[in-house]
Amino acid sequence: RTRPRAGILKLFIQESNMLPDDILKDLVQVAAMGEKNKAEGPLVTAVCGVEEYSYSAAQREKYKSIMQSKAPKYLRDTLGYLCKFFHELAKHSEENKMKVSNISIVIVPNLHKAYFSFPTLSTVFQTFVFDYYAIFE
Repeated sequence: RTRPRAGILKLFIQESNMLPDDILKDLVQVAAMGEKNKAEGPLVTAVCGVEEYSYSAAQREKYKSIMQSKAPKYLRDTLGYLCKFFHELAKHSEENKMKVSNISIVIVPNLHKAYFSFPTLSTVFQTFVFDYYAIFE
């Protein structure tokens, strides 16, 4: 029963153009800052169930700024709602085996048609799921 529902959700994400090119490029640049240790300053830690994720406060602010200033309201609302849903799903990973990284494996290929061209897209998505409350609310 869950497979057809999951397939419909993946199709919705794929067909919705969830991350337009201009916003995607900005977001992956922020993720790359952290991977290249260019993100300086204090770290923030987001918790989702039994998992923790740390990244720089500067990155958090940049992600939030991009979503607030560049993403249209319908996109912020839709992506925010989905990230909140995935956050809630991952909170129960001890029971359902769906950690944030596992959800990312399933969802990221559907976020953008050329997701393979953006290796840090998975980092962006996982950050959005882990730190949903700080980025979207």
